[in-house]
Amino acid sequence: MSKNGKGRVALSVCLALSISACGGGGGGGGGFPVLPVTTPPTSGSDTPQAETPVDPPKPPMATTRYTFALGDAGLAGLDPLLTELQTPKFSGQRLFYLLPISSAGGALRGVYWGVEKTEYVHRLAPASDAVDLSRLQALGAEGYKLNSMARLLLEPGAGRVLFSKDTAANIKYEYADAGAFPMKDSDKPEFLASLNKMGSDGYCNVEVGIDTTGGTPQIRARVVREQPTTARCSFTLNPVAKTYEERVSQGNRLGADGKIFLTDIPTATTESLYVQDTAQKTVFKHHLTKLDLKGGAAIGLSDPEYQKAFVALLNEEGSKGAFPSNIGVEETRSNLVFTTAYDCTGLLCHY
Repeated sequence: MSKNGKGRVALSVCLALSISACGGGGGGGGGFPVLPVTTPPTSGSDTPQAETPVDPPKPPMATTRYTFALGDAGLAGLDPLLTELQTPKFSGQRLFYLLPISSAGGALRGVYWGVEKTEYVHRLAPASDAVDLSRLQALGAEGYKLNSMARLLLEPGAGRVLFSKDTAANIKYEYADAGAFPMKDSDKPEFLASLNKMGSDGYCNVEVGIDTTGGTPQIRARVVREQPTTARCSFTLNPVAKTYEERVSQGNRLGADGKIFLTDIPTATTESLYVQDTAQKTVFKHHLTKLDLKGGAAIGLSDPEYQKAFVALLNEEGSKGAFPSNIGVEETRSNLVFTTAYDCTGLLCHY
């Protein structure tokens, strides 16, 4: 599966009124019992009929609306990306996706997304800041979070990365090391226990980091939490889905309990890591949409008509609260998994 990243139809509840009516009975005489006679009340009865109390209907579950826009510039590096993000047209938005301008490769075109009442500013930093725990801590304390999609804009040398900050929200990010990613199946119980220990303190997201302190680079799990937060998260491993249809089915089954997919853990037995914020009653629902690619993937993705249809679909789904949480490309089509998060706050809402 490709792009995982971190999206999300109101339910209505109908309550039936249950009205019960009772009649009275008569007595008997002599030495034999007489069965009571039930007399239905007449329309002119002076006795008011009691109604079963009815709870007020529950409000519909809340969702978040998303908007998307296709960029104008050809992006051959991070400097033109930052310039476009700072133009009035795209000010306050984030980079969501990149599309090729030509089937021969080269420059890319940005797809940007925004949410109501968010205002983003951006900062370029050395690529090492994306994996160094102390640098992540320092940038997170200022409210900056890594934009992973921008890493596809390759630059010569060590390269740089893009961090984005929502200035409309007073949110900071804290990072912690949760240990090495498991290399074999027997490592998974200890890894999962470490995640759940950190999750109980509000660390709900997992990112990949690299530790070089021992001389040999080691892939580490970096967990993230917002501050302030009320989140309390638990992690589970589940059988890996082999198709997009299976991923949607599994996501809906687990999403009914508030669980959302994070990443696959590839060992001898690959499993999918899911997380749930037990402090809120969130529901996640998923559905799959496919877009045809004319002339194959290389040509189809760079087709201006496909790109317009792609962004139009994102906006149609985004207006209903659905976020494109997974986009995969095959030779003749794109597979887009849309996720709607109901009554969700915090890190887990935009996947």
